[in-house]
Amino acid sequence: MSQANEVVGRSEEEHAAGWQRAGSIINVAPEHAPGVWIVEHVATLPEFRRRGLVDRLLVRILDEGRMRGATVADVGVLIGNDPAQRAYEKAGFEVTDEKRHPEFEAVYKCPGIRSLSRAL
Repeated sequence: MSQANEVVGRSEEEHAAGWQRAGSIINVAPEHAPGVWIVEHVATLPEFRRRGLVDRLLVRILDEGRMRGATVADVGVLIGNDPAQRAYEKAGFEVTDEKRHPEFEAVYKCPGIRSLSRAL
């Protein structure tokens, strides 16, 4: 691993910090049933918000899941990211679970992840 760190110019301290961040996610990672369509990393730049782009993007993403045979879609949001949660709820998602952990909060300044789900 030290060779890879050297190639990308990452110090051992940065490498260790990366593992700490990754390890803290395990404590709050959502669980998904087999065959569920997972929606991740939906975002818009601030200057493009409040134009309905996320609504249209979600319609397309969910249509793709249906076309591929999924019957359920899941998404996770950081607890406290109320605008994202409202966007998913507007698209028919409902909160199904919430996981909190002090390690995650220490690293990400957020208590955990809230899971939402909807039928396709």
